[in-house]
Amino acid sequence: MKLAYDELLSNFAFNFDLRRYNKDQAAALERAQRIMLRLRSRTTSAAFNAWRDETREQKHLRYSLQKLVTRRQRVQLNGAMERWADAAAELRRTRVVLARMASKWTNQRISQAFSRWAGAVLTLKRMRATLSRIASRMANRSISQAFEGWAKWAVEIAALRVKAEGLLRTITSPTLNLLLFLSASV
Repeated sequence: MKLAYDELLSNFAFNFDLRRYNKDQAAALERAQRIMLRLRSRTTSAAFNAWRDETREQKHLRYSLQKLVTRRQRVQLNGAMERWADAAAELRRTRVVLARMASKWTNQRISQAFSRWAGAVLTLKRMRATLSRIASRMANRSISQAFEGWAKWAVEIAALRVKAEGLLRTITSPTLNLLLFLSASV
């Protein structure tokens, strides 16, 4: 059994050394892996940093290009907007001018109608005044004819009176008394 024990011890020592060797190797391997990882990480990190910088630059260029395109579009749109605004202002001015022309034309028509009406009113007033004068002349003429007729009658009566007085003077007074007596009895 001793042999087996010695063999076992020797195997154990070999295994122990192998384990130690394996541990040392594993640590060295781990260190080497870490160094390689660091180297790889550096290159990866450098590549990542380069990619990140390039991406930033691309974003900046894209943003600048977008600003430039937007500015160009705005300029074009502003030109179109200005043309539209000018056309709209011209249309408003044209509407105002046309409204004024229509108003002036309507006012001229109304003015002409009013002038014709005013002329008709003046003509009517003149006609009324003329008719009034004619009527008053006719009335005055009939009054004057009546007055002239009365005046002629009065003149005739006065002439007859004068003749009657003359006759009465020629007739004697007794004859007059007789006539008065006769006229009173009747």
